[in-house]
Amino acid sequence: MRYRTEPSTASMIRSQVHDLYWNRQLNCARVGLKVLAELHGFAIHDQVMHAAVGLHGADLPLPRR
Repeated sequence: MRYRTEPSTASMIRSQVHDLYWNRQLNCARVGLKVLAELHGFAIHDQVMHAAVGLHGADLPLPRR
């Protein structure tokens, strides 16, 4: 099932994912949490963000472009 998003929302998601993953080198779990929190207007406790570092795949190096 595909969800439709406003162009501005889709653009914000792409921009945030690129910045957080490639520039700040956060793993995909932390990126997802941060983007969803911003979209829905809630805060994520620091303990949750620290726990997300240990999720599967978090220790793998980023591929170089």
